[in-house]
Amino acid sequence: MRALLIPLLCLALPGPGRADGSIDLASAVRLAMANSGELAAARLELLTGAARRSAALFSLLPAVSLTYSHSDSVVYDGPDSGLRKILVSVSQRIFGGGAGSRAVTAEDRRLDLARRTLLSLEEETAAEVVRKYADLLAWRARKRTLEEAVDAARFQLSIAREESRLGVATETDALLAALEVKDLELELAEASVKEKRSGFDFGRFLGFRDGETPVPRGRIDLDYRGSVNTGDRDLYLDGARKRSLIMEQLSLRVAESRDALKSARGGRLPEIGLGADFSLTGPAFPLSRPGFGLTLRVGWSSPEFPLSFGLGLGREGRYQRSRSVDAAFGPAPRRGVEGVAVARARLELAARDFTAGAGELGFAVLEELAAVEQLREAAELLREKVRLREKRREILALMVEIGEAPRIDLLREGIEVSQARIGVVGAVMDLFHREAGLLRLCGFSVLSSRATPIVLPEGDA
Repeated sequence: MRALLIPLLCLALPGPGRADGSIDLASAVRLAMANSGELAAARLELLTGAARRSAALFSLLPAVSLTYSHSDSVVYDGPDSGLRKILVSVSQRIFGGGAGSRAVTAEDRRLDLARRTLLSLEEETAAEVVRKYADLLAWRARKRTLEEAVDAARFQLSIAREESRLGVATETDALLAALEVKDLELELAEASVKEKRSGFDFGRFLGFRDGETPVPRGRIDLDYRGSVNTGDRDLYLDGARKRSLIMEQLSLRVAESRDALKSARGGRLPEIGLGADFSLTGPAFPLSRPGFGLTLRVGWSSPEFPLSFGLGLGREGRYQRSRSVDAAFGPAPRRGVEGVAVARARLELAARDFTAGAGELGFAVLEELAAVEQLREAAELLREKVRLREKRREILALMVEIGEAPRIDLLREGIEVSQARIGVVGAVMDLFHREAGLLRLCGFSVLSSRATPIVLPEGDA
């Protein structure tokens, strides 16, 4: 049921966008999941796994078959003869060393892994939508900051030129200001190109065609300080061990290796099957000659001694009886059974890989937690840098008015303020992406508590 929860919730969402071409995050997730080929393949694999499990369950039930045959014989210098026969056969494995139940259990594990894989792909798709959505908003914020900086710089340039014309400032000051403005305009042009490229990438991921670019709604929360509690390490370590898809894959490998070892040991035990046949025979309907038969088959699938033999008893009509005995030295009913030594070695290797994987995963989680804390501190330092730069710009503005500082210093300080604000945008995005990676590593949903932890509605202050 959990594997179907996210797509069902997405289907219940409203349409993808408004007439102005804008789109919200929930609609973007819905579109991405509807157009994902990987998710379609994962759902098909889940259906295939369910069919394999049903087949494994049916293999435990008796096999029943109904056969009708009709044969005519022509004998020269004698009467022709015909024979009709209806045969009902029932066969059942009555002892297999637990092979049947192990097969069902193995298919149950594979089916659970397929469900977990589908959930993981849904989470990855949703997380990728969030990443691209936020990246596009981040480029919009960078571009807006640069546009404001360019407008402010052009205003200062116009004043510098007027001061140069009046002889209050030198022509060199005006030229330096013009160069600063050109550099800023070049940076704005590069940001515009990157914003468009990010929009094309976002649209292609959602399934838009012909270069259509959706417009995400909202804005980046520049005061975002993270949603991960880096002090609670045990929460994320336990989550990674219990929910990580990597650990589930390694656990499945250990379980399959353990089953292979049990099969290898069980190969020295016989597999016993019982069959029964019921028939009606006669030259024409109604068929009047009943018959029945019983068959007992015993086989050993041990690689060292693959042997099978069968006993049969039967009777047809009033006078015809039969007995049969057969033996075969070759592959027994079970296939692919390894030797005990090989199976034990595979189990030890799988267990060692599981232990190593758990250790590496724990190290990766601790490393990511440390990185998140470092990025959180870096974002806070950059915000403080913006405050200091803005304060210095205010002081420089006063000094320029009283003639204590050249105007080029004020222009350059305005550019530094815009660069610091852009740095905050980058730091906030780095923090959010690192947290999202940590949550996916630990098997937590990126959209579990707040759908948009870093995106605010456009009108929020």
